[in-house]
Amino acid sequence: AMATTTVARASIAPTVSRAIARRSSRSRPRVARVGARATTTTRETRARTRRPTTTTTRAGRVNEFGEEEDAVDGANAFDGDDDEDEDGYEDEEGYFVGSAAFVWEDEVYTYGGLAHEGEFVTSVYRWSGRGACYEVAATAADGEVGVPPGRYGHGAVVHGDLLYVFGGQGQFGCLNDLWVFDFVACTWTLVDVIGDPPPSRTGHCMCISDNVLFVFAGKDVQPGQDVVIYNDLYGFDLAESEWLTIDTQWKHPVGGDACAMAARNSTLYILSPNETSIEMVVWVLQLSAAGTPRWTMVARAGQVPSPRTS
Repeated sequence: AMATTTVARASIAPTVSRAIARRSSRSRPRVARVGARATTTTRETRARTRRPTTTTTRAGRVNEFGEEEDAVDGANAFDGDDDEDEDGYEDEEGYFVGSAAFVWEDEVYTYGGLAHEGEFVTSVYRWSGRGACYEVAATAADGEVGVPPGRYGHGAVVHGDLLYVFGGQGQFGCLNDLWVFDFVACTWTLVDVIGDPPPSRTGHCMCISDNVLFVFAGKDVQPGQDVVIYNDLYGFDLAESEWLTIDTQWKHPVGGDACAMAARNSTLYILSPNETSIEMVVWVLQLSAAGTPRWTMVARAGQVPSPRTS
């Protein structure tokens, strides 16, 4: 049986609209704030390096503890020529399952996922030209806290020089922790948050608008229990490190793990299956509207995409 959870919680202050108004009235340098730690990005810092330190490795040669198992030198880096063996079959070792892909400084990176034998990948990889893969030499900002545990089906979004990672399926169940990776310093930090975070989940979607990180939908998968499907919306105030529960009125997207989300001009756009899971529909949420935000389904025209996941 599939249990569906419809969230209707009381909002916690400040609301998204108040958070946006508060930030628009401020005048201050760009600050990357992580919990109680705040660092101002300067021209000197940005000029020091624009690319993380990397080590060359074959994709997938990482165990659940993030240890390299088969590092190779630069002359023999995984450059895409090994995608097929002598019989013409693809090399499965070059693929990650459930990892998150993102772009920073015009290059593609991935984080997390499962390697070909089911090992949890805990590294950030940079993919450059013809499939070449380089592991970023990341460390923990706090040695006692360490780096994020391995996961797949997590959400990841880049904001400036920072990568925010939330939730995902871990080795012992779904997660609801929030981590930030600093591309310039190559460090991981567990964010010290205010307020109640979203329930543990995987397969959710994320985006950032007006300096608020939004998390929508997903599911919670626990051994021996019914799968919980979420259609709730949360925001994380990046300036205040505070989770916001966002209530909406009337109808809303179905949710689950088959959604995609993007933001533009203080508006959220979500692609979600319809109630019968026969086709995909687009929903819009105006964040700057007065009162309780309201989802609106966009009128359809042309060929409608079929339902899909991942």
